[in-house]
Amino acid sequence: MYFKDIRACEIVFARHGTARKRKSTPDGDVMAFVHDEMSRELTLEGRKEVPFLGKFDLVISSPAARAIQTAMIASGRNPDVILTSLSTHLWPGVNEDNLNLWELVENVYVYRRGEAVKKENMGLRQATENIFSSLKEMYACCRIDSDSANGIAEGIEKLPHRDGYRPRILVVGHMMHLQATAVYLFGEELTDEETGSKVMDILLPKAGHFTVKWRLFAV
Repeated sequence: MYFKDIRACEIVFARHGTARKRKSTPDGDVMAFVHDEMSRELTLEGRKEVPFLGKFDLVISSPAARAIQTAMIASGRNPDVILTSLSTHLWPGVNEDNLNLWELVENVYVYRRGEAVKKENMGLRQATENIFSSLKEMYACCRIDSDSANGIAEGIEKLPHRDGYRPRILVVGHMMHLQATAVYLFGEELTDEETGSKVMDILLPKAGHFTVKWRLFAV
């Protein structure tokens, strides 16, 4: 990550609200699955559960429809940046061995290593506690977290530079991706400004959020 100068900022990381359930797609049809996954919109209840979080200088969202809709409700406007690395499914995560890295990320952040048990009630620390047993999974998670963090940093760098200006940034995405990106940017000791909880241990419910106030140092 490369920051041109030192900037104070406030970043709100928000998870999308409740979306419609996945449609049944043919086994092995990855494209059909991804299209359905990306097009799932918020339900009526999902729209109601998303809070308005105030005005923001920069709004960044995952490309998933439910995340974009959440960003619009939470900020009152369209996202400025659609960041593919905030969602595994459109992230071009293929390495030199033609390995689909996004599937490895899913194993860590969403499922219990291939089992169809979603990690809804886990914090990032628990979800990644065994990640070092698989170098491929560790590499995949570092890649997507790095891409997300750099995308956010690039957006911040484009904001106006003036004395006393402390921009507010909204980043809307998915469970684990948000915590992992925040920790990648600011370190494992990072805490939520509102609750004091460590981001590594936060259980982020649908439409939930955490806030980070930090200074970004030049490197």
